[in-house]
Amino acid sequence: MPVKILYFPVAVSAGLPALVADYMEESTDLNELLIKNPSSTFLVKIEGESMVDFHIPPFSKVLVDRSRHPSSGDIIVGVMNGEFIIKQLCIAYGTVMLVPGNPRYKTIHVTEEMHFSVWGVVTQIFIDPKNII
Repeated sequence: MPVKILYFPVAVSAGLPALVADYMEESTDLNELLIKNPSSTFLVKIEGESMVDFHIPPFSKVLVDRSRHPSSGDIIVGVMNGEFIIKQLCIAYGTVMLVPGNPRYKTIHVTEEMHFSVWGVVTQIFIDPKNII
């Protein structure tokens, strides 16, 4: 079912105020804008602070597309030893690393013994401004 909201096609300045001209409101479908593969896309709640430098704070939510093929540099949700994790996937010289977005956490060098698989690729991040820490 389409979720339509009004779209105000103006760039909002985060610096100096911008002049507001007459802008035409148009409707945009959030499903069409955000979800490319509905049957394989899931909304996942994030806990913990390991991804804050990638702009994924605690209590944010991410859209995860399980049909997308992961590439080095993608933010992914993975399953390691039966538990979900979210990290940046880095593949270099045959080595797979899971990189946190917080220097307080260590990079994970994936080995076969870890039973790791990519569950899906993060396509969107949703942050509630009330939860920004």
